[in-house]
Amino acid sequence: MVEADHVLYFDSDDIILPEFIDLIADLSQADTPDFDFCLFRHVDSRRRAQGIEAPLASDQFHWDMIGLPNDPRLITRDEAARLCRVSAYPWNKIYKTEFLRLHQIKCTEIMVHNDVELHWTSFMRASNIIASTRVCCEHFVSPGGSRLTNRSGKDRLQVFEALNAVQEALVSAPETSIVFIDAALEFYLNLFQWIYDFLDEELRKAFMSKAQDFLFANMSVPLVTLAATRDPMLARRLNTLLTRPLP
Repeated sequence: MVEADHVLYFDSDDIILPEFIDLIADLSQADTPDFDFCLFRHVDSRRRAQGIEAPLASDQFHWDMIGLPNDPRLITRDEAARLCRVSAYPWNKIYKTEFLRLHQIKCTEIMVHNDVELHWTSFMRASNIIASTRVCCEHFVSPGGSRLTNRSGKDRLQVFEALNAVQEALVSAPETSIVFIDAALEFYLNLFQWIYDFLDEELRKAFMSKAQDFLFANMSVPLVTLAATRDPMLARRLNTLLTRPLP
């Protein structure tokens, strides 16, 4: 339904910050490169409560690895493979509408984890990504609230619908697999552990069985070999999960 040239997805537990206006001004400059999407930073409410105007340390680590300025610039595919590890949120990107339509990029029609497909497939399909370190929104976390993130029921088992789309994008071209395999595998393992720890206890066995089936079906020997060459610890984590006894 979007008719505008660009689109921003935003959740109800987030707010736009003043620097977003500065980013729009940056993107309006005549010399700004054409882009499929523009990635920007956010501040987590837990960090702001500590007086830190930045994402969680685990996300800020990836930004620090790239060393970007406030002014948006094009990033390389290798830099994209680093920044895609920033938590899979839809609201830290300004998308070119035509890019989303051309590649049929969408959210998965499931209740939770519906932004995973949008985040990962956009990184894997994009030719021109620009990024800025401007902090343009605040993400609010409420551990005891009713937000979707806090759900621990069977909705979580639908995550594999989103991950199947991510895996399809990952193996769509050899160069995509080469660039993103270790980032994608790291994401799978981190996500599976997070869901397992968060899930209602009676659902854990079924979930872990599905997680192992997904990895056995999709992590081929060439893919795992490539990931292990870059990050041996990642391969060890994969083996540990695949041989983990079901609870």
